[in-house]
Amino acid sequence: MGLISLILAGIAAVSPVDNARVNDYIVKTANPEVLQTFVAENSLSIKPLISYPNPSEEVLDRFGDIYIVDFSQNSSNDSLINVLPTLNGVIYVEQDRECEVEPVTEQSLLNSPIPDTSFSNPYIPNDPKFEDQWDKKEMNADWAWNLSTGYNVPVAILDVGVNTKHEDLKGIINFDMSYNFYEDNKNIESGSNETHGTPVAGIVASEIDNEKGLAGVAGKCDLWILKVDNPENGAVNSSAEIEALAYCGDKGARVISMSYGFNLPFQTEENVINYCWEKGIFMTASVGNRGQENKPNYPSMYEHVMGVGAVDSDLQRVSSNYGSSVDIFAPGEGVLTTTLSGRYNLGWGTSFAAPQVAGLGALLFEEHPTWTPQQVWDKIIESSRTITLDIGDVKFPDAAKMLDIQTGITEQPTIPVYQLDYNMASQSLQYSLPANSQARLDVFDVSGRLADRGYISGQGSYSTGDLGSGVFFYQIQVNGQNYSGKFVNADSR
Repeated sequence: MGLISLILAGIAAVSPVDNARVNDYIVKTANPEVLQTFVAENSLSIKPLISYPNPSEEVLDRFGDIYIVDFSQNSSNDSLINVLPTLNGVIYVEQDRECEVEPVTEQSLLNSPIPDTSFSNPYIPNDPKFEDQWDKKEMNADWAWNLSTGYNVPVAILDVGVNTKHEDLKGIINFDMSYNFYEDNKNIESGSNETHGTPVAGIVASEIDNEKGLAGVAGKCDLWILKVDNPENGAVNSSAEIEALAYCGDKGARVISMSYGFNLPFQTEENVINYCWEKGIFMTASVGNRGQENKPNYPSMYEHVMGVGAVDSDLQRVSSNYGSSVDIFAPGEGVLTTTLSGRYNLGWGTSFAAPQVAGLGALLFEEHPTWTPQQVWDKIIESSRTITLDIGDVKFPDAAKMLDIQTGITEQPTIPVYQLDYNMASQSLQYSLPANSQARLDVFDVSGRLADRGYISGQGSYSTGDLGSGVFFYQIQVNGQNYSGKFVNADSR
């Protein structure tokens, strides 16, 4: 079996890859001794699929019987490969694969205009290029940031590594949890031909409110960079990817973003993705840029991976694949993001749409840390708005609705089922809630920025003394209903 022709989701060009790993095979066996003997007798080499430091017993129990056999040292490859599936104890054999990641040049990122958009009272970060981020505004991510920035939620980017010195990424990368699964070391730096990972990471995780560059969808997340490519050609390697997925399930990632794709399913890949789902991980993947209906593309077509298509600033489909296998469309054309060179430029393709939705998953996990990936999936889809493309009606994310945010604060509360009054002398909100009720109290300043948050129940008071002077609005949720009002706070500090 020759190297499978692969589709890069997010990059238009597709070609087979000729590389040193073409002779690697992934083998699952119930009798490793027989496999080891076969390897020794035929001057082959072997290593376990799971080779990262300190894997859990659970991961070893589940994937410790999978090995990678390298046939490159033996000239009788074909005959030996045919023998491999017949060995006693071998359950299945799959050829290791790679999908080409075409370098993203800066010039190719400079082709799309940025539209003029305006919103009232969203959260405005201090990142100087935020005003050029039409995509975050179109998704209402700026409204969502009033409540959540994905703070400390572990988000794994499986790609070709990043520029770890980029001003908008270096402060948010978790270097302890990041890893290079192709070379089995801690080097997660992109090489000169590996331009893809830095812009993908920047979309989901450019650090918000660092007074530099951009604001990522989940710009306060815990960013794991998991390098899964062959550095000789920048191609994503399937055995490295599979090990990285197992690592995510093992070490507690909550979100995985995958901007690449193979054109055939892979049993080991699907098994480990199912494991990640069971471990509570929400996963997204790009669907490819061939402009075809239900074009085979994996991992985006697996049941537990949300496949993401791409639209431009006019909410029109670009070269994105489409069909029933695409779960949602997100901004992916003319999206401003980080680059390998350390600068910022525009990018296009479904590679840049998948991390948008991954970031939304992180926002939800901050607000609902006990949710399952199915709950996150359902909330993203159910809260999405419908847009009409050339191929019909599709889903487009609405981060504000996803977090149950009202995109405007009324000054007069609706008929309340509680009592809440402001006491200027004590600088506090006095409250009396219905029996057996609890509420989340959010306080906003006049710009709509979240100024304070607390949780209240029964009767009591909530101090506003640290807010300073000025007009503030409050919003509380009681028994599934939202109520709001305003008060004028005096500054006694």
